Amino acid sequence: MYDLKKMIPYVGNSVEYAVQRLSDLDFIEGIRIGQTQFFVEAQNKERLKGESNDVLVKDKTEFKTIKTIHEIIMNIYPLNLLSLTGAIRPRNQHKLTLTGGMTFDIFYRFKKKLGDMEFLAIDVYTRVPVNGYVVNSFLKKIEWAANKLRSRTVYPLRNKTFGMIVFRNATPRSIRLANEKGIRFIRLSDIKIDYDEIRRNVETPLPS
Repeated sequence: MYDLKKMIPYVGNSVEYAVQRLSDLDFIEGIRIGQTQFFVEAQNKERLKGESNDVLVKDKTEFKTIKTIHEIIMNIYPLNLLSLTGAIRPRNQHKLTLTGGMTFDIFYRFKKKLGDMEFLAIDVYTRVPVNGYVVNSFLKKIEWAANKLRSRTVYPLRNKTFGMIVFRNATPRSIRLANEKGIRFIRLSDIKIDYDEIRRNVETPLPS
């Protein structure tokens, strides 16, 4: 569910509703592994169960990677520049209002504007290779994020947000597209993050 909300440029509650409807209509099934709810087509249910340990390890490794990137940001940016509270996978109502209900792995508000910019939005991909769709979806989340303000619609992120994608693997087209669109596109290894080491640190067998 979280991956869908991150990858699809629509507000999180709309994605949740659509997934729940698919589940109610028996097109997909929900399976809880550990503390995480996954959704899968019925024909892939047993496959998911068989790979549950690897799935959870990858999920935890990505989250740990996100936290590591947040720590890097905290160490290199001045303390009085960014609002750091609740930046990782923001979910409180205040942050969701700022993001127009869109889902980002890390989201900061600048305490003072940098020119016209007010926000920094970051998505991190360690499991899914980044392709052109992912880059376009990220751009659309920033462009389409909307809030209703009395009788008008406002777009809180449009033309006010620095975008950054941090990835483990990416297609050549996605790299070109990100560069063309002004998205900061960073490979994990370029910022000295060792994915395999993080995975080793979080890898534990599931209880039988």
